[in-house]
Amino acid sequence: VKGTLARWTDLLRPGGSLGLITSLGGDEGWEAVPYAPGAQHQGVPLRRWFVHHERDALIELVQRTGLLIDHVEERTSHRHWLQLLARRQ
Repeated sequence: VKGTLARWTDLLRPGGSLGLITSLGGDEGWEAVPYAPGAQHQGVPLRRWFVHHERDALIELVQRTGLLIDHVEERTSHRHWLQLLARRQ
């Protein structure tokens, strides 16, 4: 995550914005693709790798990459989400 955030920051012009939506939690792993129940590829159920992030740790990491956070919001649907809007100085 650190390397990805650093690269995104490098790509933003000064004042440019980054919108980030990620799931909250402290784990990672394979899970079924929720929008394609029962879908398969060559007989194998479709899955995706999900990495969930801790709210405060992710906010701190975004700030350490030099981005200014303008807005943070949490939402809940089938899981907990963190929505973050930040901009390059």
